[in-house]
Amino acid sequence: MLNIKDIKKEFGGIGHSTLLEQITRRIHGPYDYLYHPCRAEKSLLAKYIPDTMNVDELLTHVTQKQKDLARRFNISKFPSDRNPGFLGQAALFETLRESGEDLSFYFNGIYERGDASWLDGFGLLDTLIGFTYLRQYFGFEEVDIVQRIFESIAPSEVILTLEKNWMYRVITNVSALIPRVVENQYTREVMKNLVKIQDAMGPTVSRIAKWTGLSRHMATRIRDIVIATGLVHSQSIVPKNTGIVLKLTRSQSIQNKTGAEDLLCTSLKENSNCFITITYHFRDAIDGEALEFEAYAHNIDNYDAQTGLWTICRNSSKARSVSDIYPLFSNSDITLPGNKAAPTDRDILFIALLKSMAIEHRPHWKREVLQWLVNGYDIPQKIAEEGLRNVFRKHMIRHQYSFILCNDRHNLLVLFEDSSKNTIPFIAEILSIAPTVVLRANNQMTYGCLYMYYPPYLSQDLHNLVISAISETGVNAEVFEIKASKYAETANLLDLIPE
Repeated sequence: MLNIKDIKKEFGGIGHSTLLEQITRRIHGPYDYLYHPCRAEKSLLAKYIPDTMNVDELLTHVTQKQKDLARRFNISKFPSDRNPGFLGQAALFETLRESGEDLSFYFNGIYERGDASWLDGFGLLDTLIGFTYLRQYFGFEEVDIVQRIFESIAPSEVILTLEKNWMYRVITNVSALIPRVVENQYTREVMKNLVKIQDAMGPTVSRIAKWTGLSRHMATRIRDIVIATGLVHSQSIVPKNTGIVLKLTRSQSIQNKTGAEDLLCTSLKENSNCFITITYHFRDAIDGEALEFEAYAHNIDNYDAQTGLWTICRNSSKARSVSDIYPLFSNSDITLPGNKAAPTDRDILFIALLKSMAIEHRPHWKREVLQWLVNGYDIPQKIAEEGLRNVFRKHMIRHQYSFILCNDRHNLLVLFEDSSKNTIPFIAEILSIAPTVVLRANNQMTYGCLYMYYPPYLSQDLHNLVISAISETGVNAEVFEIKASKYAETANLLDLIPE
């Protein structure tokens, strides 16, 4: 039996970060605890060190290294809510690194990494080793990452806010230094192809071997690296098959009602702050214009491998109609078959819960999503399988792959409303200039918004180019820089289910 209203009542009004932590605890139990290596079961510790190392001898060095770190750093600057294993795992990592051991052993192991390591209580060690190996693989200079995790937090819009201060610090600071998928010729080739994929399989070894020409052995390594460098796998709503669209509201204060997105923006024209709220609605329940589809443009060829920097490439397209814009997208829901069946309350529930899932790619996606629904939301297995099958069979949800391009990425938002004579040439030019551009618009593309994601060193040039494009095309548009954002898509979608 599935009680939709109870789920709606429990999770309505909850932001994405809070919801994510609650469901993760339900599924796995405590995941934010760090075992001290000197107090962990030796059989567990053995999973995380090379087979060639003696556990007892290693722990002797770890004890001494921990004393060295305590003397080197001012403990008062450490996060006050840290676990006992915070310093201990840093000491274990330093011991492994100084031993000269090839850290690729961590990617060659038979055990799953990532979430499994956090659940084992060795998430910090996993993060430090994985980070260091990736920098070695990409040929980056060595960085004292232990010092970085002991420093104060450097905020990033990419990383979700977490309850545990020490965990937020670790993930945020590592994110600031981790190599990106564009910085290697093979991972870059995978990226170019993967952003076009619309199924749940993602970067399989066979696909990577085909895209890169590498052996299956090397393709397996590339797959692991691509996933570790920031592969985002999300599920996007298909408005034409659900009737669910987005409405955009601009105001001077944040609204009390839960929105899918609440954005604090600064207008480049007026140099003033405002709030832009985006909410889900059924199309026939709102008057006026709405955002009826979403499409992505990934401009990977704008990356200059010689300089290691992103560039701006202006599009010479002579687009004059909506059909001229379609080829500029890496992916969108326009390629999916239409479906006339209206979504049931159960369909809306599953759409909402899929939007709550963590964004990182899961190699065993179906198994993970069923665990998310069954153990996280207490949905019976058969109902979860059927509900999941229905929303994809009806093409109400589609798979979407993208990448975190830089930890401190900037985000420009352009709102436009005009005749297609002005909006189409403007959209065509804007879609090509930033590393990633997202278009949300009505079907005629006469009303909508463009999001641009880019590194900070492109800010001034992009600002100037967008303002110039507005002037040249004569389009009625305004440009905003997004300063902060808050997401509650699941809660907002649950509001669509009647009481």
